[in-house]
Amino acid sequence: MGLSKHEVKDLALAVWDSYLDEPNAKQPSKQLLGAAFNLSRSNLYYKPKLEPKDNQLRKSIEAVYTKDDTLGCRKVATILGVSKNRVYRVMLKYNIIPRRNKPTYVYNTNKQDKTISDNLLRSDIDQDAYTILFSDIFQFRLTSGRWVYCCFIMRKQTRQILSFCYGRHMTSDLTRTSISRVDLVSDLTDIPVIFHSDQGSQYGAGETIEVLTQNKFTQSMSRPGTPTDNGMAERFVGIFKLAVTKRYRFSSLDEFEEAATKWLTFYNNQRPHGSLNDQSPNEYAKDHNKQEVTNLYLKQV
Repeated sequence: MGLSKHEVKDLALAVWDSYLDEPNAKQPSKQLLGAAFNLSRSNLYYKPKLEPKDNQLRKSIEAVYTKDDTLGCRKVATILGVSKNRVYRVMLKYNIIPRRNKPTYVYNTNKQDKTISDNLLRSDIDQDAYTILFSDIFQFRLTSGRWVYCCFIMRKQTRQILSFCYGRHMTSDLTRTSISRVDLVSDLTDIPVIFHSDQGSQYGAGETIEVLTQNKFTQSMSRPGTPTDNGMAERFVGIFKLAVTKRYRFSSLDEFEEAATKWLTFYNNQRPHGSLNDQSPNEYAKDHNKQEVTNLYLKQV
């Protein structure tokens, strides 16, 4: 395994210092020493003021990573209010690497013929005239091997998570309860709402359609077997899993709720979003006269 640049620098400086212990030895110039180790001469000069600052920034980056260790240098820099290049340099220096996984999508090539509802978002409607909500269901396992199912609702315009429910069974109760809890966000009554999901049976159940009707939400669904039609929700699922269910192992629903609540609070209030001009969902909502979701209370179904 080759040495890193910092290890090479330390080795070169160790060679330099070794000549100090030999009174009759001729110490090489730092220019020659740099050439021997393939380093620029400037790298061999001690920079006493930089190290404490770098170490302090490292601690700040690690503090952010206790909340979400999937963030790259740009989003970390936005949160900390420092330059992206400086954060990148310090992350590289201390080998701080965001967790990543390669997304894999399993597409259903046997598309079902039955369509519960049309995809209104692919029509020629003026989407700016509506509040658009996305929803999806995903699952993960507890340490016992039991499945847990989660349903969330996201506002497209602000990327805020408005509702999040979970339970041990994937039934229409999960979707119905999630939709009912969106009532906590009062400004959804200002303009018409389109509620978009996939063609899952839970979204097409009578109980779900009834609560959508009660809330005066117009239903829209992805084309059968086409998850990319609900791409914004699919992307959030990937982010949530990487930040929460793949980072921690949960032995109980209480443990999961505590970790999920902390991360969702961080997501709505602090996590920068590229499509929102690097603002958090709540910051963007506030700037555009939308209601903030400062405290999101999860609901077990």
